[in-house]
Amino acid sequence: MANQIARNYSLALFELIKQSEVASYREALTDFSNQLEQNAEFYAFLESPSIPKSKKEEVIKKVAKAYKLEHFEGFLLLILKKGRFPIFKEISHEFGLLVNEILGIEEGILMSARPLKKEEVASIEKALSKKLGKKVVLKPEVNPGLLGGVKVLINGTTYDGSLHNKLLQLEKSLLTQGGLANENRL
Repeated sequence: MANQIARNYSLALFELIKQSEVASYREALTDFSNQLEQNAEFYAFLESPSIPKSKKEEVIKKVAKAYKLEHFEGFLLLILKKGRFPIFKEISHEFGLLVNEILGIEEGILMSARPLKKEEVASIEKALSKKLGKKVVLKPEVNPGLLGGVKVLINGTTYDGSLHNKLLQLEKSLLTQGGLANENRL
């Protein structure tokens, strides 16, 4: 239910703004969502029944002005009026999904055993973009459990170029060829 409500709010905002502004609104929603998550006092202030709505509206207006987006203040005031701050993170996420869909962007996670340079990440994004026919944007994460290579997760699909996976494939290949006995497995 909350996901459908979040989707409805994100659709309403999406239809209200110009397509040239979608990236700016996504960034603003993500930033505001992070502010709510990281600042428990701010979130408690917005959700407190003992604080007058007019005080909350004042604060929302001041915060929204910093984003310099025409409809952002009105959107936040609507969220306040309807009591939807508890699902704001979902609203932000749903809006991001809409933007990605319209702009043909696939987001994913790029795992590696060591931190990757920006050029390495860009190269992997470019290769996957070509393979998928969409722009791929990857969030790098270090996973010391990988011996080497990389593993990419995009929309439930795993692209595994890790050393561990390559060793498993080699083992399977050798076993199917009868090259190794079971007790000598890698």
